[in-house]
Amino acid sequence: HIFFNDSSLLNYNPNLKVAPPIKGESDRKALIKGVKDGTIDCIASDHAPHTLEEKEHDICHAACGMIGLETSFSASCTSLLREGLTIENIIHLFVNGPMSIIKKPQNFLIKGESVELVIISEKEKWVVEDNDIFSKSFNSAFIGEELVSRVGLTISGNNCFGFIDNFI
Repeated sequence: HIFFNDSSLLNYNPNLKVAPPIKGESDRKALIKGVKDGTIDCIASDHAPHTLEEKEHDICHAACGMIGLETSFSASCTSLLREGLTIENIIHLFVNGPMSIIKKPQNFLIKGESVELVIISEKEKWVVEDNDIFSKSFNSAFIGEELVSRVGLTISGNNCFGFIDNFI
């Protein structure tokens, strides 16, 4: 909702059918203003995977939702960096804001505790392709979009996800 606006719907891409619906540019700008002034203190992805059959309809009959885990951080950076936010601001919106809401302590690298770590390439520009999607579903409106900043590796407990071989 901070990346797309209703002009993105002109090609009737069923992957852009989401709830709440994509609105006009003034609504997108109002969300960014809310982020900048602190009214909005976190960013999250609804990550709504659907089968090809559920999304391969006209926009009126397609299932509502799209995946977002692979692109939410980069899409946010693409929109918010050009609006004057820093990478630190954006990381705060993805980490500190949500942890504050769920009242989870922010423990970092404590011996004996599982770790969650994300490695990013802040200035990398990339075009989202099918092979960038690690989800079981591919219903992303970001395929073909150029984004700024890229998550290269995510470590959660004993699991590691990403494409560190191609990482800049």
